[in-house]
Order: sequence, then structure tokens, then C-alpha cells
Amino acid sequence: MKTPTIDLSECTSCEACTTACPHIFRMHGAGYVEVIDQPGYDEACVNLAIRTCPAACISWTEV
Repeated sequence: MKTPTIDLSECTSCEACTTACPHIFRMHGAGYVEVIDQPGYDEACVNLAIRTCPAACISWTEV
């Protein structure tokens, strides 16, 4: 299964991913973006978030 991954060292917390896919990405109370744990992910939506991320810090990881 593929899961989206965020490289937090590169993330600028711009929230482009949370805007594109609020059911997959969210802002954590500590101020960083996290992936919402799910049994599967909407591939088209995650790919949109990957394309729109200005920091290019989102990728797919094979689990």
C-alpha cells in the first residue's frame, strides 16, 4: 500500500495540501502538517497536493 509522506524538514506549513485534501492532510496543534491515518488514500487528491506543494515535500511511500 502507498501512503503519503511529508518531509517536515522541508515543509513550510503553507497549508496548500490541507486546502487541496482536507480529508488527508491536517494542521497539528503543534503547528506542523500531518497525514491523517487511513486504510487507503485518494491517489488523485494526494497527487494534486504533491503538484501544488511549493516546498515539494510530499511524496508517496510504499508501506
